Amino acid sequence: MRIHTPFFARDTALFIIWAHPPKGEPYTLAAGGLRAMNAAWPTVQDEARDCELTLQHGARVIRSRDPVGR
Repeated sequence: MRIHTPFFARDTALFIIWAHPPKGEPYTLAAGGLRAMNAAWPTVQDEARDCELTLQHGARVIRSRDPVGR
């Protein structure tokens, strides 16, 4: 179910929290401004325990977390 179509202004920085599963393609857990993603970081820790998580701005990794298992 899609709740809304997000809008990101072209002149603002976009930060993305990615989940990198052991097998398969990475997927997005959250996207938005830096303040919002820093606030979301502790919240998404249980969303993908078997995945590496990264907070990125383009190719630059700002934070990462190794998989913690189930």
